[in-house]
Amino acid sequence: MGLRSGHIYMIVAVVFFAVMNTAVKFLSHIPFYQVVFLRALISGILCSLMMIKGKVSFKGHDKRMLFYRGLFGTMAMSLYIKSLQDLPLASAVSILQMSPLFMLFVSGALLKEKATSFQWVFFMLAFIGVLFIKGFDTDVEGGSIVVALTAAFLAGVSHTLIRKLKGSDHELVIIFYFSLISVVLMAYPALSTWVNMSLQDWGWAFIVGATTQIAQVFLTKAYHREKIANVSLLNYLGIIFSVIIGISVFAETYTWINYMGMAVVFFGIYGNTLTSKKILSK
Repeated sequence: MGLRSGHIYMIVAVVFFAVMNTAVKFLSHIPFYQVVFLRALISGILCSLMMIKGKVSFKGHDKRMLFYRGLFGTMAMSLYIKSLQDLPLASAVSILQMSPLFMLFVSGALLKEKATSFQWVFFMLAFIGVLFIKGFDTDVEGGSIVVALTAAFLAGVSHTLIRKLKGSDHELVIIFYFSLISVVLMAYPALSTWVNMSLQDWGWAFIVGATTQIAQVFLTKAYHREKIANVSLLNYLGIIFSVIIGISVFAETYTWINYMGMAVVFFGIYGNTLTSKKILSK
C-alpha cells in the first residue's frame, strides 16, 4: 500500500482510540462531563511527565490557535463521549467517523489543502461503506444522531487546527493545551455533580485517559507529517475495530450488509492511500 510514516501514525492512533471507545462504554453510568474531566486530567498529567522527560517547554508559541484547538477539541470530545455512552458502539463510531468529510471542507478553507477528485471519490466510497456497516439500527434516536454529527464536525475543525499548528508548536504542547483547556472547562460541571466511582470505574477512567494521550500523540504526528486528505480517511478503520469489539465484548450482531460495508471501507482506504502516494511522488 505504500504506507508512509503519517499513515502508520494514524493507524496506531485509531487503534488506541478504539480501546478508549471500549472503556467509555463501560463508563456509560457516569456523567459524560465527569468522564471528559477525568480523561483530560489523566492525559494532562501523562503529557506533562512526557514533556518534562523530553525537556519540552510548556510555553506555547501560537497561543490563539492552541486555544481554539483546545476549545473545539473539548467540545468535540464531550459530545463524542456522550454519543458513545448513548448509542450502540458500532453505530456511534460510524456516525462520528464522518469527521474526515467535514475536514475536507475545513482544511480547504483554513489550510488551502485541496483534495483531488479521486480522493473525493474514495472518501465518498468509504462513507457509503460506513452507511452499510451502520445498517438500519432502530436503537439510534434522532437527538443522539444530531449530537454525534455535531461531534464529528467539531472534531473535523479540531483536527484541521492541529495541521495548522504544524511548525509553530511541539506535538506535546498541542496536546497539553488541549488537556488543560478541557480540565478548566469541565471542572465545575464534573465536581459540582460528582458521582462516586468504584475501583473498576477508576480503572476504566485511567484507560480512557492513558489511551487518549497515546492516541493524541500519534494523531498529532500524523497530521504534522501528511496532508489531511492523505491520512484522515484512515479514521474509518475505527469502524472496523468497533464492529470487532462490539461482537467480542458487547455481543453485538451484524448482517452480511454490514460486512460488505467493511469491505467497501477497506477499498476506499486502499484507493486513497494509492492516490496519496502518486501525489507525493510527483
